[in-house]
Amino acid sequence: GLCNVVGSFFRCMPVAGGFGRSAVNYQAGAKSTLASMITAGTVLLVVLFLTPLFEPLPKAVLGAIIVAAVSTLVDVQEMKHLW
Repeated sequence: GLCNVVGSFFRCMPVAGGFGRSAVNYQAGAKSTLASMITAGTVLLVVLFLTPLFEPLPKAVLGAIIVAAVSTLVDVQEMKHLW
């Protein structure tokens, strides 16, 4: 939320990372709020210090990483049942 508000003053793209972080925490077996805080700290460190390593990667590769993480949250059998 806050990133989108601040980014609106600088012509930034809207962001939504909660679902992706939830998928990673779910796969890791995280159960508490502390796990979310550790994930946020890790993301902050990666953004601050490792961003130059990700710069040459195509956006499709970065998108594929997110899709792979989130795909485990989608229950295809349940979607077929609901259809």
